[in-house]
Amino acid sequence: MMALLEPLTAAVLAALLLDDRLGAVGVTGAVLLGAAVILAGRGNRDRPVPERSNA
Repeated sequence: MMALLEPLTAAVLAALLLDDRLGAVGVTGAVLLGAAVILAGRGNRDRPVPERSNA
């Protein structure tokens, strides 16, 4: 999941350090990617842990 943050981090750092600007498509993609990472991280907490049998 952390690999999904690499392009987002690169875009944010480019905007902050290099004064680069994202277009509408880039901003939309960044928002969708951030939302996907947040939702993927939250989804694992609701799942019950399966019990292991000692068979």
